[in-house]
Amino acid sequence: MSQPAAQAQPKRILTTVEIQQMLEENAKLISAIVENQNMGRLDQCLEYQKRLQENLMSLAALADSQAQPQQQPAAGGAPGGQPQ
Repeated sequence: MSQPAAQAQPKRILTTVEIQQMLEENAKLISAIVENQNMGRLDQCLEYQKRLQENLMSLAALADSQAQPQQQPAAGGAPGGQPQ
């Protein structure tokens, strides 16, 4: 079951330092997931996976909120910008 999009929206603007910390935490979570899988501790993996998913959703929502709309090619023009 997927979560509503409203829960994925960041509650505030994150600083570059906070984003970097979140990325570093994600790397540690991935390592912990792999390590616990290798040891057969699947219940612990689930907790790390939940936290990783929360972080990824927050980062994705932040990226979406800051995305610039892509420019459309001019009408009648070829994809390379050369008229046909």
